[in-house]
Amino acid sequence: MGKLWEKIKKFGKGALKYFRLTMDYRQAKLRYNHLFLNITSYCNSNCVYCEVKCLDHKNDLEFERQKKLIAEARELGVKEVSFSGGEPFVYYKVWELIDYVLSLGMELNIMSNGLMINDFTPEKINTLKKLKRIFISLESADAKTHNELRGGRDFFEKTMAGVKKMLSAGVKVSFASVLSNKNYSGLADLIKLTEESGVNSVFFQPLHVWSNYDTVENIKDKEKLIPAEDDFSALRESIRRSIKLAKKLGVDNNLPALKQWVEKYYLYQKGTDKRGRWIDNIMPSYKCLEIFTKIFIDCDGGVLPCAMLSPQDNLNHKSLKDSLVSLDAIKQSIAAGIFPKECDECSCQVASNFTFSLLLSPIKNIKNLFVFIKDKF
Repeated sequence: MGKLWEKIKKFGKGALKYFRLTMDYRQAKLRYNHLFLNITSYCNSNCVYCEVKCLDHKNDLEFERQKKLIAEARELGVKEVSFSGGEPFVYYKVWELIDYVLSLGMELNIMSNGLMINDFTPEKINTLKKLKRIFISLESADAKTHNELRGGRDFFEKTMAGVKKMLSAGVKVSFASVLSNKNYSGLADLIKLTEESGVNSVFFQPLHVWSNYDTVENIKDKEKLIPAEDDFSALRESIRRSIKLAKKLGVDNNLPALKQWVEKYYLYQKGTDKRGRWIDNIMPSYKCLEIFTKIFIDCDGGVLPCAMLSPQDNLNHKSLKDSLVSLDAIKQSIAAGIFPKECDECSCQVASNFTFSLLLSPIKNIKNLFVFIKDKF
């Protein structure tokens, strides 16, 4: 009974947060509250599905411009910052940038592959304790699979050693995993490892065939990592078992918000679903929350409407406030329900948008809502 009550309280807290967002959305009062900043284009891993290795590093934002950008975001009311890359910890000024964000009283998250963390000094680990959360990329509970997808021989061991070191010091850690045909069968094992390691949450993002970066072409034959239609029955069963296991072990995850659309998304990438926007075939009323609440800035200063859309401006030589004006047309279009074609490529924001849409239009999305609540409890 105690566990159920904790789930209800947690769900209620999340529902209240989204309810407030739905009210602001209806009244056109949504404001930016989160800055996503790629602080470097350099990376120390070689993931088979990522184009970061092809980036030109010469245009990365200078440290002082990054600091000014963060201060400008704070002036606009942004309270939370997330660092990504590349790999944030290879950036030579990362610790100074971390200290700067924290000195402004802003919350900070870092997305990392975890390869360097086991070598951090106690002082650096203590700094990480001040973060809201650090997300560690982990593709599988199986070391061989993780290493294969991440492009290194002993990456799993290094990453898990870093995770253990952080957890023993009280750092708040979550796992993040890219879902492909190489690892979907091991979802339950990853849920189990999450609980056994002392991490209480793991979040999944379906692999997409498009380039992760606007300035480079997508990796050749990337589509071979996408689950085929023949895999869907096994994928569906793997997700079902994992949701059940996660509920039993108390592991927070986004599989209930992913389950209802992931197959259609993979079909769209394979080019086998031609019936309009793939999300419309699942959800009668789908809205985007992310474009109105999050600011996405690329390594070179590109101002993106979201992680999947191309930069509309560059703030290297202008203020953040002035650069954000370039997003107004796309935001107005999406608010009116007219999505750019590129929005069909989205995978990283769909889970949160899916949850938001359920609560924004619960009657229109009643079937989806019932399934979502059932999976949650």
